[in-house]
Amino acid sequence: MTEPFASPPRAVGPLAEPNVDGVVDLEDRWGSILEVSLRGGVDLGACEQVEIRGSVLRGVTFRAQPGVELDVTASTFVDCDLTALRFTKLTNTRFEGCKLSGVDFGGGVWRDVLLDRTLLKFSVLRMAELERVEFRDCTFDDVDAYETSFSNVAMPGSRLRAVELDKARFSAVDLREAVELDLRSCRRFEGCLLGEEQLVGLVHLFAAAAGVSIARPGQE
Repeated sequence: MTEPFASPPRAVGPLAEPNVDGVVDLEDRWGSILEVSLRGGVDLGACEQVEIRGSVLRGVTFRAQPGVELDVTASTFVDCDLTALRFTKLTNTRFEGCKLSGVDFGGGVWRDVLLDRTLLKFSVLRMAELERVEFRDCTFDDVDAYETSFSNVAMPGSRLRAVELDKARFSAVDLREAVELDLRSCRRFEGCLLGEEQLVGLVHLFAAAAGVSIARPGQE
C-alpha cells in the first residue's frame, strides 16, 4: 500500500441524496440550483452567474451564453458534458465520468475536489488555486496550468499529456501513480513526489531547469 503524501479531499459531494423539490431558479442574471437532483439538458438562459449547491447532476448538458460563471459547493456531477463552461469556485465537489473540454478554471479556487474518470481537454487552469484535490484515472490533454498553485494534490492512474506548468507552484503533490507525465515548461519540482521509474521520462525537463545541455547521439 502506498503511503499517502498528499492530504485527500474532505467530504466531497452532498451529504445526502437531494430530492426533486429543491430550488432551480434560472430566470435572472444570478441563477440558483440548490439541493436538487437533475438529469438531461439544463438551459441557463440569460444567467451570468449560477450557484450550484448540495445537488446531484447526472448526464447533464448545460445550454448557456458565453462567459457564464458557475460557483459549485457540495455537489456531484456524473457523466456530464460541461464543455466550454467557466467555473470560478469548486468546493467539496465530485466529478465522475465527466467531459471538461475547453473549460475555463482560470483564476478559480478549488477546495476538496475529487475528479474520477474525467477528461480535461484544452482546459485552462491558469493561476488557479487547487487545495486537497484528487484526479483519479483522469486524462489531461493540452491543459494550460501556467502559474497554478497545487497543494495536496494526487493523480493516481491519470495521464498528463501536453500539460503546461510554467511558473506552477507545488506543495505535497503526489505524482507517483500517474501513468503518463508529458509536462511542459516546468522549471521547479519542489513539493512534488515522483517514482524512481518516472525520472527517465523527465530527464530533459530536469536538465532544462538546472541549465544543463544534453548532447544527443551524433550531435557535436
